[in-house]
Amino acid sequence: MKYYASMMLGARMSILMGDVRRNGRFYSMLSDIVKPGELQQIVVKIQHNVQSGNQVYSNRNYVPIAHEYLMIIRKNDTYWISFQMPKQFTKDIRDCKMATWRDVVAAALRRLGGTAHVSEIYQELKGHAKAEKNRNPEAKIRQTLQINSMFVSKERGVWQIA
Repeated sequence: MKYYASMMLGARMSILMGDVRRNGRFYSMLSDIVKPGELQQIVVKIQHNVQSGNQVYSNRNYVPIAHEYLMIIRKNDTYWISFQMPKQFTKDIRDCKMATWRDVVAAALRRLGGTAHVSEIYQELKGHAKAEKNRNPEAKIRQTLQINSMFVSKERGVWQIA
């Protein structure tokens, strides 16, 4: 932000950044960086002589990191600094307005180990917004289990994910 503040009006700044993987976790500067000014372009370029190219991952589910990003921004105003800041949200799916009953029941079943008695599913959803907003949440849960092919009745009252 200090570099950006010192720029002349109409000037452009380029920021070179990359991704890293440490202790099995992935970190991306591009998704985490505060982006001041007007984003004009992002250039993805090949990165040569990287450690990731020599790394052998035991489970082979990672694509080696062999690129970096060049973010180009422009200063459009002398006083005002427009910027984008990444913000992460965490929300319980049982309280999310956008979640469908299918999503919520599937999440409850997964939390219960993939197979559960319908009474356990009722208990798992009890007290949460999705159930509280429905006049008869137990009937809605049963209906959801019965009409969605992703749920299979194992025995009377016991359901599992297909």
